[in-house]
Amino acid sequence: MFSSGNVVVDKLREINFDGNVIPHSWYGQLRKKTKKGVEKPYLNAIVILAEITYWYRPQKIFNDEGQLIGYKKKFIEDILQKSYKQLSKKTGLSERAIKDAIVYLEKKGIIKRVFRNIYYEQRAVTLSNVMYIVLNVHKLIEITFPALDREKKEYVSKIRQRVIEKKRYVSLKKGRGMYKFVYTYTKTTSQNTSKTTPVMEEEDINIKRIYSKISVLYEANNEDGRKLFQVYHYLKNANVDIKDIRKIIEFLYENTQYLNAQCIITQHKACVFQAKTDQGLFDYTKFFLKGLQIRYKNQLLENIETTDQFNKAFGIKELPKIPMHNWLEGEKT
Repeated sequence: MFSSGNVVVDKLREINFDGNVIPHSWYGQLRKKTKKGVEKPYLNAIVILAEITYWYRPQKIFNDEGQLIGYKKKFIEDILQKSYKQLSKKTGLSERAIKDAIVYLEKKGIIKRVFRNIYYEQRAVTLSNVMYIVLNVHKLIEITFPALDREKKEYVSKIRQRVIEKKRYVSLKKGRGMYKFVYTYTKTTSQNTSKTTPVMEEEDINIKRIYSKISVLYEANNEDGRKLFQVYHYLKNANVDIKDIRKIIEFLYENTQYLNAQCIITQHKACVFQAKTDQGLFDYTKFFLKGLQIRYKNQLLENIETTDQFNKAFGIKELPKIPMHNWLEGEKT
């Protein structure tokens, strides 16, 4: 029998702990300033994140022989349902403190609140704004393994600095007070590397923001997340500027009722048409979103678009199979 040299340590070896786990790195990553301006670990947020993470950790399934045969989720629905009251009862924190901590984690992009109206058939009653919580596993990994995240960023940065020979792309660019279709040829050399790098970094920031929004819902197998993914690919293939795509995705993320394929496609065509007129198109995003909201309201009076109709409008037979974590590496399949 092996011994560590300490009776307590040896005894704890026999105990299989279960429940919430708090990695040490969270104390450095999740911090908040006090009233005196001193930055300290935000313990309430750390405790709440540990609780949410516990529920998203898979539960092991064993057969009669004790062999691991699979995993299952701890919650019943597609995403975790938790109320402020439930979390307060579990942690002992006030509901106000719980809400502040959740808002903090949401601003960090680690979690996302989703509110749904739930109908209970047995009681014949509908509960409004039932809170669900989606965990962004990529952000969770970043704060749990900050050193690994830094290495990844350095690696990706080195990849982007490699020589790109005659890369050709078409995009909607701002010029002379309007958007124009511009063909751009880029050849990276020692003379112009410093000029192209800021543009690539700015594009990377926009893609990362798009990625953070979509991945929260997409990784949770949420239907709206899948629709956002398709909208992103449609606008990207339509050569819309990446800044405008980011702004549109951020709007649709907060206003998912406007995820209507016919309205989105028709409004983009209206933007292209407007750009070719004498008046031009000064702000693609503003023109697109304003027209989208008007078209949606008119469309809603006629019929509500189903998911199948949404996919058919984009000509998609099945969802894109590009792994979300590969976006920053050029969307490799």
